[in-house]
Amino acid sequence: ERTTIQGVGVQSVLAGRVAASLSNTYPFGNLVIIETPNQALPQAVKSALGITSEKSLYLLYAHMDAPPLVASDSQVAACQLIGQVGKSGNAVEPHLHLEVRSGPPGASFDSLGYYQADNTEQEKANYLLWRTSGVFQHMDPMLLLNLGLGTPAP
Repeated sequence: ERTTIQGVGVQSVLAGRVAASLSNTYPFGNLVIIETPNQALPQAVKSALGITSEKSLYLLYAHMDAPPLVASDSQVAACQLIGQVGKSGNAVEPHLHLEVRSGPPGASFDSLGYYQADNTEQEKANYLLWRTSGVFQHMDPMLLLNLGLGTPAP
């Protein structure tokens, strides 16, 4: 009966630390990045994704409807509500953009943007670090989601 997923709650897949909580970035719009440190990752996740002991797992949730419900450097629980599905940034239809990456522990992003003339050099550098530098290795999100971790919040 639903005609759109606009406004549906976005829950964190895993517990962790908010490495970024940003509003109105381009191309991601309203976004959250959550780091789950290696020692907190279930062995099934490490095995399925090939996460080595010196890496953390990072999940980016983007194009949310409004600014994130969580603050940078805060702790989140698995299945915690972090925002709602939207079409912020460079999105035409409401959807959740989910990226899964491994990378060095403790990273934080206080800005992230590209493709607009008014993006600062720091925003561009952070975007390139996340997307193209190779420091954060992209992984297929379905490898994580197919593990069936956790129980959805009521």
